[in-house]
Amino acid sequence: MNDAQVIEILVCIKVIILGLVSIGTLIYTIPICFHRKLRTPLNLLSVNVSLTLFICTMFWGIYLVISTWFDNILWTKKSCLWILYLQAAVNCLSIYSTCIASLNRLLAIVYHTTVLFRTTKWILMCIVVQWIIAILISLPTFTSSLKHCLISGLEIYQQLYVLFIAACLPSIFLSITNISIFLHVRRSTQRIYSAHNEVNGTSLIISQRDIRLLKHMIFMFSIFFCSWVPIYIIAVINWNGTGITYLAYHILQFLPAIGFVTNIIDLFLYNHELRAYFFQKFRENPISST
Repeated sequence: MNDAQVIEILVCIKVIILGLVSIGTLIYTIPICFHRKLRTPLNLLSVNVSLTLFICTMFWGIYLVISTWFDNILWTKKSCLWILYLQAAVNCLSIYSTCIASLNRLLAIVYHTTVLFRTTKWILMCIVVQWIIAILISLPTFTSSLKHCLISGLEIYQQLYVLFIAACLPSIFLSITNISIFLHVRRSTQRIYSAHNEVNGTSLIISQRDIRLLKHMIFMFSIFFCSWVPIYIIAVINWNGTGITYLAYHILQFLPAIGFVTNIIDLFLYNHELRAYFFQKFRENPISST
């Protein structure tokens, strides 16, 4: 079996994984969108994460199929830079959705008396802004040389730029928001405990809930970081197409695929309301069928 055949097998496995994740995101998203009790601001943020994950998996699944078996259609003068732009944009959509969720949690905790930060309109506005930023921030990829794009992809400066916007910038942002959440919750808990010992139990419950969410956001980002950053680093090293073999690159692409699977599983595990909804439906089905 030669390298080309091995690559085709690897691509088939990755496409199947991405397809299953896409189905999982739809199963997660549809009940929240169509049931009023599930459409809480927090769930809308998780729906945004799920939808961007769906777009990301669908794009990369289609890209893998076309680039493996129909590369003459994919890499043309008209489409080459567009493909590289979309690669950066869909990945930014995915990680920035986590950034928006983290930012909103910070605002809800710091300004807990401000109703605005807990409204659906505010959440939707933040999501729209996030999408606009992801779309616009990826535009500099079009400044790469078309000639170089047809040979091996983005030039070195554009590769470094993509590494910055898709890995370094979100890392800085999430570090600031998550540390701010932790410090604020810690200070608030200590202040409430010292001033009102009688409500100490309630303050601890609130802080533990927020810290669990903080850990969840860090976990989600860590999965993305460990899944995609190696790919971006390799892209910088391999900017001229000689840094790594094509087979090795396809093997490394399993990291993002595993990250996608972990993310959708984590969304289901974390959303207790959605799990309770599914359990209720499963219990009702045997009764309705009889």
